[in-house]
Amino acid sequence: MVVYFCIGVWRCLKVDKLTVLTLSFLSKLTFLGIFKVALTNTVMNTKLKALIPQLEALLSKETYSGFYIGKTDDCNSRSCDHENEGYAFFWEFAKGNSETINQGEIDLINYFKEASNLKDKCLNEKNGGAGNPNATYLYVTVKIKGIKQIDELNDDLLNPFEPIIEL
Repeated sequence: MVVYFCIGVWRCLKVDKLTVLTLSFLSKLTFLGIFKVALTNTVMNTKLKALIPQLEALLSKETYSGFYIGKTDDCNSRSCDHENEGYAFFWEFAKGNSETINQGEIDLINYFKEASNLKDKCLNEKNGGAGNPNATYLYVTVKIKGIKQIDELNDDLLNPFEPIIEL
């Protein structure tokens, strides 16, 4: 028997009944917090997967109340948009063709919303993939908890992802 198993809204896989039962079981364990691997992480770009520890270390800082992962083809304009929404820092960390960047955004958002210990800090409302179809950069931007002096964050002014990786 062949059925279609849907992961999220955009991905459906043609699989056999045993695979459906296995994936259903794993997704229930993931929901319960017992199994901490996002299903999408198995196909994530290897360069992005290698960046996850660095992203987690940066985004887990206590001074950051939340973060947003996005894509753009104009980093300057997009960082201004986010600044107007209350975000403080904007770091682009990967570049590539629009298809690779689109998939990278989806994979990272899914990882941070499903498998990461930082899921409560991930402020993305959607799972990625929408928005700018011509985007060639992936970025992350953060919101800061009540800070008395911006000097406390001087180290964060530099992009910790230099050089930007090519996907």
